[in-house]
Amino acid sequence: MSLLTASIFLLLLLALSAFVSAAEIAIAAGRKIKLQIMAKEGDVRAFDVLKMQEHPGSFITVVQVVLNAVAISAGAVGESAISLI
Repeated sequence: MSLLTASIFLLLLLALSAFVSAAEIAIAAGRKIKLQIMAKEGDVRAFDVLKMQEHPGSFITVVQVVLNAVAISAGAVGESAISLI
């Protein structure tokens, strides 16, 4: 794997990690009162977020698995790119 290809792949993994982390923070920081009002007005997404906030275990588990997979992948890509030098 060339250094350019590895760099691009690492940037994509970094973007994926940032997106997943931002989603985790957004779910955790969502204001329950505002979400309840939005759900009563018919917003399905607000209802889904409320359900995730009630049982955060499964969502947090998925987030941690994805972040660990990204970290392992980044390590493998970085190692293969550096081993060529």
